[in-house]
Amino acid sequence: MAEIDTVKVASLMGRIDEELAQVGPAPSIRDYDGWRTHQGAYRKIIDGLVAEEGAAYRAGSGDGYRLAMAGIATTCTGGDAGLLRNWVNAASRRLAAMRAAPASSDGGAA
Repeated sequence: MAEIDTVKVASLMGRIDEELAQVGPAPSIRDYDGWRTHQGAYRKIIDGLVAEEGAAYRAGSGDGYRLAMAGIATTCTGGDAGLLRNWVNAASRRLAAMRAAPASSDGGAA
């Protein structure tokens, strides 16, 4: 398992969770302008991550959306909101796996 900056990943998880909470629930699909504005808020979160954190983002290229950042990559076919949630979930699983893995020793004989 490749090394990741666990503090950075945890910080990004908190940032995304906080920003998703600020977006709030989606308006009715009948409110097209409100729905588009709401969807744009998710894209704004991603744009911030790309600009400030060096995230790599690919939008809807036949196989869905992809977000990679801080050593964690994920995909989603359901759009930017799902992609952000999937990244947080993938990061959470990765951190849990790292905590569960036994610590490696540097001084053992080969």
